[in-house]
Amino acid sequence: MAYHSSASSNAEMAVLGAMIICQEALHKGLYLLTKQLFSVPNAIIFGIMENQARRGDEVSQMTVGDELRACNLLDEVGGLDYIAELASYMTTGSNIDDLCEDLMNSSQSNTLWGLCHALRVEANERPQDFTDEMLDELAKVILKIRGCGNGLGYPSTRRRNRAQYGDV
Repeated sequence: MAYHSSASSNAEMAVLGAMIICQEALHKGLYLLTKQLFSVPNAIIFGIMENQARRGDEVSQMTVGDELRACNLLDEVGGLDYIAELASYMTTGSNIDDLCEDLMNSSQSNTLWGLCHALRVEANERPQDFTDEMLDELAKVILKIRGCGNGLGYPSTRRRNRAQYGDV
């Protein structure tokens, strides 16, 4: 059974669900999105839907499940139960534009958070290359992205360590 993280999965499930039940949503989703915006299991499903649409085949809960089975990918995405869950996740595809925007924003936020985290790790490994002010700004950005407020009151790790332990 595939793992679907709840953080990005809700937006992904909403988009894929709308695309499975509504042809207009399918075509808009394929136009606006790429597989790279999805987690691996959902990217596989998106890719199957994309291939079916390009061939002019019907895209539905049944045809997506059949093609996943034929490609030996059904278990990797969570099985027929997960495909059924997607199809029942949305009752309409009319808000596909908003759903796609939410997914793109979520994906961009996760990517930006990953980059900020990598910079933070690098700053801790090479403190001579980063000022306390740079680290404070980075901490604010990370906290803001993660929905933890504006980051005020969270000094850099180096400054906290100096305050607690003195310059070493």
